[in-house]
Amino acid sequence: MDYTEKMNKLTEIKIKRLISLIGISQSKYYDWKNRYGESNSHNAQIPKRGWIFQWERDAIIDYAKKHPGEGYRRLTYMM
Repeated sequence: MDYTEKMNKLTEIKIKRLISLIGISQSKYYDWKNRYGESNSHNAQIPKRGWIFQWERDAIIDYAKKHPGEGYRRLTYMM
């Protein structure tokens, strides 16, 4: 946002042309402009601890402890 505004003032190139040169769609630019200064937020729910049962959590941890050295992707596949 700041860059496009600054370049618009320096060069007098219209914003529409600037965002085209940068490679940003108009809709994306105006989405960003509308929420400028706001904090980022998620579009979906943030995972919560209670989304799996405690016994499931314990089983996952025990399985991972029995297979040290395996990465989380391999552990997921193996389970």
